[in-house]
Amino acid sequence: MTRKFLPLTASFALLGTAAVAGADCTVDRAAYDALDFDMTYAQVAEVFGCEAEVSARAEITGGQATVYEWTDATTGTSVTTVFKDGELRSMMAPT
Repeated sequence: MTRKFLPLTASFALLGTAAVAGADCTVDRAAYDALDFDMTYAQVAEVFGCEAEVSARAEITGGQATVYEWTDATTGTSVTTVFKDGELRSMMAPT
């Protein structure tokens, strides 16, 4: 499993929702490799071609962190991302 991340310490509140996959969502290694730190949610959504499901939110020192899960409806492949104050800070490779 490949992970890209910047240091981020938080206690997340799990929201208990299942990921919603978009019909046009393409979650694969090529899309994952196109992600860069500091991208906005809108930029990441454009790369994957769909919206993500919020899986957790947390207030952390100096801001807000949100965990999103992006899922491909066709393959079931998913990528988890963490945004801090609207910028991509961490991502876990497709599973």
